[in-house]
This record gives sequence, C-alpha cells and structure tokens, in this order.
Amino acid sequence: MRADALAAEHSDLKPLDGRYSTQYTDIMPGEERFAEVKAMLERAGYQLARIHGSHHYFNKPGEQPLSIPVHHGKVKPYYVLQVERICEGD
Repeated sequence: MRADALAAEHSDLKPLDGRYSTQYTDIMPGEERFAEVKAMLERAGYQLARIHGSHHYFNKPGEQPLSIPVHHGKVKPYYVLQVERICEGD
C-alpha cells in the first residue's frame, strides 16, 4: 500500500519520528512471545516441522513452508505481522 493511501486510511495516527512513513506505531505489532506465535500458526493448521539454529520452520499441506526466526523467546514485529496476515487468510 502506498504511503499516502495508508496515511489517508489512518489519518488519526502519527508517523514515526515525525516523518511521513508507511510504518505507524498503532499498525505495526510489537514483539510477541514465540509461544503465542506458534499457537496462532497451529490454530491455522501449521505444524512445527523442524528447528535449525534460531529458525523455526512450519509446514501446512498445500502451503509454502514458513520460517520464523526466534531470539530470546521473542519474534520480531515483521514476522508477527506476517503470521497475522497468514492466519487471517485462513
């Protein structure tokens, strides 16, 4: 979505650092505990297939595998948003 369209849709939100940005504090989720992200994916039909280092790989029949990096038990906001969008699509 273009920045101006996003700003029009969420005109009540303030941009980060006072700049015109597509990332707004009220839109982007914060870090989430991995247990919560895992539960969201499992409710959507994904299963933890394997762990390689910090990357946790989830599979669902008929879908592309999903890799979620986990550091200190937390998942970064970008991946939380990705998981939320995947789960909304189901």
